[in-house]
Amino acid sequence: MFHVGSQILPRSARPVFASSTRTIQASTVAGAQVQPQEELQISQRGNVADLLKGNSAARDSAEYVVSRLDDLVNWGRKSSLWPISFGLACCAVEMMHAAGSRYDFERMGMVFRASPRQTDVMI
Repeated sequence: MFHVGSQILPRSARPVFASSTRTIQASTVAGAQVQPQEELQISQRGNVADLLKGNSAARDSAEYVVSRLDDLVNWGRKSSLWPISFGLACCAVEMMHAAGSRYDFERMGMVFRASPRQTDVMI
C-alpha cells in the first residue's frame, strides 16, 4: 500500500513517471491536478544521460561556472597524483619508503600527521 497524503492507495494505483525527454501530460493522482507550469519546468530539465556525458547546455552563467568547476573537480579525482614528499634528509627518505608500496604503514593502521599535536611518535 502507498500513502498519498492521508489516503491509502493499492499497489496497482502506483503513479508511473514518464522519461524526462517527453512532456508530461496533466494527470490526476489521488485527486491532485498537476499544473501546466510544473509540466513546463519538468520538460525543461536536462536528460540525465546528457548530464553524465557532459553534453547538456547551461542555461545561465552561474550554472556554467558550477558545471565547469564540477568538471575540474571530477578531472582531479580521475587523474589524482601521488603526493610529493619533498624531504632531503635521511629521515625523510626512510619515511617515504615506509609510506611506499612495499611496507605501506597505512595498511597496519599508522597514519602520517603533519602537526605535532596529532602525532604519537615524532621523528
